[in-house]
Amino acid sequence: MLMTKCRLRDVLIDAARVAGEIQLGHIEDGDISARSKYGGNDTLDMVTIADIKTEEALREFFDRTMPEYNVIGEESGGTYNGNGKVILIDPLDCTKSYMAKLPNFGPIIGIYDKGKNIAGIEHNVTKGIMYVATEESGFERIGPREEIPKDAIYLESKVSGQYSFAHKLAKAVKEEFQNYPIIVNSQNVLNKARVFNSEWKAFFHAGQARHDIAAVPIFSRLSGVKATDHNGIQYELLNPEIEIERYNSGKNEAIYSNTILVSQPDCQERFLEVLNKFKEELDEARKR
Repeated sequence: MLMTKCRLRDVLIDAARVAGEIQLGHIEDGDISARSKYGGNDTLDMVTIADIKTEEALREFFDRTMPEYNVIGEESGGTYNGNGKVILIDPLDCTKSYMAKLPNFGPIIGIYDKGKNIAGIEHNVTKGIMYVATEESGFERIGPREEIPKDAIYLESKVSGQYSFAHKLAKAVKEEFQNYPIIVNSQNVLNKARVFNSEWKAFFHAGQARHDIAAVPIFSRLSGVKATDHNGIQYELLNPEIEIERYNSGKNEAIYSNTILVSQPDCQERFLEVLNKFKEELDEARKR
């Protein structure tokens, strides 16, 4: 099936709505049962029935609309036939918010061709807000206005449970950016997108997966806002072979190993200088 980029925008919006209907349906039915994603009593990474059912529905959706594409999903990995076409899915970002019935969850989807992110979407289901981008339609925000702090900096700093490190990093960021509101550990699917849309100043996370940042490269390219790791290396290309191996390994530490800084140009260098103080710890996380 030949898919134009303009049509790609509509397909992404339809996919996000499919995901949202499933997620709201499970809340309405009271069915948000959850388990530890990686077994045992670990509550840091939980998966609900809505995560699983959303990914299944999105796979079926893309099988119909874009059958030439390989799908890699957070919950069940995937396969890759080597044709360079990949759809990367986070079916339900911010599962903890979803479990708490907070209005901060939704899907993230990135579409890649020969490693390049050609389209992407992030969708807050409850608020009805989407950020969507294709090379033809551009980067856009869809939905009602939000009452949010102006020029905030979002910081999710944990690295595999190293809370003493997280505390030190948060303290250093707050000292450097005293004139900006600092939001720590507030799960919302739109946190990164708000920076690309110039609503917030910066976003940093020390341990995200590629599905969490599936739409980041095209958002960055079309908005002009850089998205890098802690060393300032920009996120651009996706290597499907490497990601398939990581996802199918079933290892938490292998998947959630990407440091990500999204920041406005006027504070990027300052933020990277702060992160450089913690280079050893962050490099170790990034190597996984």
